[in-house]
Amino acid sequence: MIFLLVLGTLVFQNGDTLQFVDDGDIVDIMILDGSTGIDSLEARTVRRGKVSDDNRFFSIHEEVREGSDGISNSKVSFYDSDKTLIWEETATESRIVSYELSGVHNALLYGTTLDQHGSNPAFFVVTDSTKSVLINEGDWEQVIDVKISPNGEYLVFHVRNPYNYKMWDYIYFYDLNTSSAWDYLFPVCVSCKRARIDLNVDNDGRAEVVYKTEHRIFSKFGALEDLFFKLP
Repeated sequence: MIFLLVLGTLVFQNGDTLQFVDDGDIVDIMILDGSTGIDSLEARTVRRGKVSDDNRFFSIHEEVREGSDGISNSKVSFYDSDKTLIWEETATESRIVSYELSGVHNALLYGTTLDQHGSNPAFFVVTDSTKSVLINEGDWEQVIDVKISPNGEYLVFHVRNPYNYKMWDYIYFYDLNTSSAWDYLFPVCVSCKRARIDLNVDNDGRAEVVYKTEHRIFSKFGALEDLFFKLP
């Protein structure tokens, strides 16, 4: 019996260049470039991209920057590797789409919009051209990081909110299958100590949260299953 593996077009990223490959041959190139001036007021458009791990989807993040006034307009577009537009949205005038907190995880686009001060995040995902909001404006003051399980079913966030007159760190978890969520107030003010939290989540929804040498393991229901220390 002969098995035929059909890959189709794949997309690869090299800096600001996207290469579209079919059967080992480059069939198209998209150069995003850093910025392009669009008028005499020194406004410029900045286009950047991200490619999924399976090389079948990509996103284009576009910002219009006007001199020293910051970002006046931002947009994110989601494509498959055949360059078919799946979904696109322009942020409202008072919001910007964060390039750092947006990306593509296989067939799932995720994105974060922020206010002009980089706070008050809203987080969304797009699957099958449908947008779902997981974090609404006002839920959290900041989103610091997000990780997605390899199967794309679970997300774990490092977020911050005011607590007792300080900005404290939380772990926030979201299950895309059930739309259930939980959060955990981290017992150490990470920002006060200028440290960081590293996140990971597996296909069973078990989240690992690492702070310095401390490793916390949570079930997908939010139970702290283990706490151990590992020397660096």
